[in-house]
Amino acid sequence: IVHTLKACQSVMINDRHCFELYGYDIIVDDALKPWLIEVNASPSLSATTHADRRLKFQLINDTIKCVAPKHWVSSAQKQSGAGGGPN
Repeated sequence: IVHTLKACQSVMINDRHCFELYGYDIIVDDALKPWLIEVNASPSLSATTHADRRLKFQLINDTIKCVAPKHWVSSAQKQSGAGGGPN
């Protein structure tokens, strides 16, 4: 995965105000060796099955946790006075 990102880093946009989500299609063979099939720059987040919906919901949830950790959100809410309770 690191090598795929290094290979295209010269064309990646470096903007601290946004991020990109990549979709890696990987299969695992009988010997449990992973094989990279393709990398999607704009992976689909639509879901066709219940399992797919759960997987993508968790992906979005984990992505938000990485991009906006709880301590950042809590600090921003305290500074703006928007904590959900009385001020």
